[in-house]
Amino acid sequence: MTLPHAASQAICAKHGDDTLRLVFPLGNWKWDTLRASELILTLNTPDGLEVAFSMDHNAIAQMSRTATSNAANSTHNQPYLN
Repeated sequence: MTLPHAASQAICAKHGDDTLRLVFPLGNWKWDTLRASELILTLNTPDGLEVAFSMDHNAIAQMSRTATSNAANSTHNQPYLN
């Protein structure tokens, strides 16, 4: 279990709401090519937290469709704790 996961569980328990989560602001992101069919997505926070994920092109396309669909259909902004 990671520290952010433990913190998210504590927030949910404290507020009795399983939809809450620990959210970090995005400072920067970048793509790197791992192979012709796979990329690395690196996300950074302004204070230096960095996480990298390997992704194939299908996952990237699905994320893009989901983001586009959610943006078009969003009528509710859920509050978050930060």
